[in-house]
Amino acid sequence: ASAHGGAQHICNMAQHGAGLWRIDPAQASALGLPEDLVWMSGSFGQELMMVPSRQLAILRMGMSMPGADTRARMLDAVRQLSAALP
Repeated sequence: ASAHGGAQHICNMAQHGAGLWRIDPAQASALGLPEDLVWMSGSFGQELMMVPSRQLAILRMGMSMPGADTRARMLDAVRQLSAALP
C-alpha cells in the first residue's frame, strides 16, 4: 500500500459543488492532509489543489493516460509542501 492512504477513494470523503472539491476535515488528519484542502479536477489528470492556510496552490496541466495515479502524486506533493511551509 502506498503512503497516500487510499487517494483513489478521496472523493468519497469530500464535499463538492460546481467542480470544486473539499476534503472532509475529519478525514484529512487521518490522511496527513491539511483540513482546508480544496481542489479542482479536470480531464486526463489535470488538477489544481489549494491549501489556503499555507497560501499554497499546486497546478498540474499535463496529460495522464488512464490508470496513472495522478491524484495520489498530487496529494503527496500537497502533504510534503504543506509540511515544509511555515
